[in-house]
Amino acid sequence: MKHDFSTHDKREDPYAWMRDPNWEKVIDGEAPLEEKTRLHIEAENAKTDAYMSGAKGLQDQITQEIIGRIKEDNLSVPELSDDGFYYYTRMEKGRDYPVYCRNKTGEAKENSETYFDVNKWVNENGFSFYKHAVSISPDGKLAAILEDTNGSETFSIRIMDMSTAKTVESLDVANEGNITWTNDSQNILYGRRNLELKRTDAILQHKIGTSVENDTTVFENPYLNEGWHIGMGKMNSKRFIQIRVSEQGTNEVYLLDQENGLSSPQLVAQAETGIEYSVSHDGKGHLYVLTNHSGANDFKIAKTSVEDIFDNKGSSAWVDDVPNKPGRFISSIDMQKGRLIYTASDNEKDQQDRIFTKDLETKKIAEIPVTGMGDVYDVSGYATGPFDSSTVRVQAASFKHPGRVFDYNANTRASETRKEISFESHDPDDYIVERIMIEARDGEMVPVSIMRHKDTPLDGSAALLQYGYGSYGITIDAGFSPMVPSYVDRGMIYAVAHIRGGSEKGHDWYLAGKLEHKQNTFNDFIDVTEALIEKGYTSPKKVVAQGASAGGMLMGVVANERPDIYQSILAGVPFVDVLNTICDASLPLTPGEWNEWGNPIEDPKAYALLESYSPYDNITDQAYPDMLIESSLTDYRVTYWEPAKWQARLKDHNTGDSNIMLKIEMEGGHGGKSGRYDRFRERAFSMAFAIKSLGLEKVS
Repeated sequence: MKHDFSTHDKREDPYAWMRDPNWEKVIDGEAPLEEKTRLHIEAENAKTDAYMSGAKGLQDQITQEIIGRIKEDNLSVPELSDDGFYYYTRMEKGRDYPVYCRNKTGEAKENSETYFDVNKWVNENGFSFYKHAVSISPDGKLAAILEDTNGSETFSIRIMDMSTAKTVESLDVANEGNITWTNDSQNILYGRRNLELKRTDAILQHKIGTSVENDTTVFENPYLNEGWHIGMGKMNSKRFIQIRVSEQGTNEVYLLDQENGLSSPQLVAQAETGIEYSVSHDGKGHLYVLTNHSGANDFKIAKTSVEDIFDNKGSSAWVDDVPNKPGRFISSIDMQKGRLIYTASDNEKDQQDRIFTKDLETKKIAEIPVTGMGDVYDVSGYATGPFDSSTVRVQAASFKHPGRVFDYNANTRASETRKEISFESHDPDDYIVERIMIEARDGEMVPVSIMRHKDTPLDGSAALLQYGYGSYGITIDAGFSPMVPSYVDRGMIYAVAHIRGGSEKGHDWYLAGKLEHKQNTFNDFIDVTEALIEKGYTSPKKVVAQGASAGGMLMGVVANERPDIYQSILAGVPFVDVLNTICDASLPLTPGEWNEWGNPIEDPKAYALLESYSPYDNITDQAYPDMLIESSLTDYRVTYWEPAKWQARLKDHNTGDSNIMLKIEMEGGHGGKSGRYDRFRERAFSMAFAIKSLGLEKVS
């Protein structure tokens, strides 16, 4: 039964006209924006540019500082593929995009075979926006290139000859980024994007060299109208292609067996609300399952036989291999022949990810040691090379250490450094990094990762930038950003609040910040700010708050609830028109969001909850902080009218003299512009806004 809004829904939306009636074609670049809305956005963009014109020198300086903290000429560490080639990318000074290379030596050299120069392709075709992915055929002869040229996240597919770098086939299909080669290199499987619903409705098989009209459907999305999405990939053993169908917090997996000519999709286990699982194959007769099934809130690794799966025994045949241990959160698994690789953290101790290997024959578990990163860092590890390799590639970085890549031999337990990243303009010893615990108002302890210059005092005199997200179970890592030192070197302190709604303290930390518990996310962020002020890290009105997307929604709530303690707020692609969006099932992404936020169409309690914190609907007459609101016209995830409406309404109700500015890129998707130098200038722009707001904009 549908929820009848008419009995109590008296909301007024004075800026509803900003939603173009032809908005989908506008975002896809097929129709112009209505003149009234276009003129409004252009006027607000011009006001923002005028306000920031005096800070252009600061923006230029920060841009150059960021560039000084990257390797403009950079070679990635080569990866050995089954075709005998080592693959890597090359970044060149002054160029925005990678150059894809390969050789047989395993050394990253500038004179290796170049099979795809993205810069050349972009320039030849005149793209102003370009995102892509490259998938190489198993025999190394062809590459499937996925391309998005307007930021709408609808990809086209073309097939390229690796030896000539020429396009041999273009598929007239819309794709969401799902593509996999079959082992014989004769076919690709791709996800067909439903252009009305903006999600994959089926997986099709295309034989290279034939018409797409002859493509066959191998799988159809069973939950298409419920907003579920499809992901696809080949397991390391190469036997199975797995199709993952999921919504927030729930999924099921299907297997396509390549040994049997892509047999009919085999369901691993039926979806159960709130149960997640992912699957890896050991190359023999067993599958390993990472899951929170059977009360394993912090996840476990179970084992099951391929035979039991194809006998439709589902999760009833799962047997624990790495059991659930309360307080130990297992976040990922990977697999080599005879070996599990998994990442786990201690939720209560330090929330620090650590990587482990488990020998499936001896049952011995070993932790991969990470040195030189301090006590707080970001780390990831994965199997590299052929399936029977014993090499685990590990990448580690911290707030102050740009990072290191090393290969760990799981047999000998020896490590070999493959790449050490350092910059002349950056000395890690100049900085102090720590993780502290702050007690929230309900007694929960919230982790906060902090970086400051060693000369910055803790007497309340320093300004502070506090970043937060807190949704979808996403963990905000403590890795290196070339942007952050530009704050810290100016005497500011940088803090990441690992608030509820993320998974920094395990799966329960995520559940404690969603649906009816969502207010915890907002309270945590505010409580962290107040505690940092009390502890002398900063003072009221010396704090900049920052968040993007769902983190932009967090910024909207913070601005409404505690505008008095923040000097300025940086909100990127902010999801702020929450109630209107989640009540509108015609928006393509809305049905898939109900499991995260609640379904106000069906549930009056969910409606009341969203109404209680929706940033756009809770704006009041009060003095708001300085605010920079940034978005893109071609963003499907957070449509352009959300930030535009929000900024206009904020200005209507702002009783103070703060600057509430809007900047909407007319080309660019959810992540902004695509070229790396343009992205640096975008980041420098928002940084310059914050520094200007704080009165620290002196250019040296």
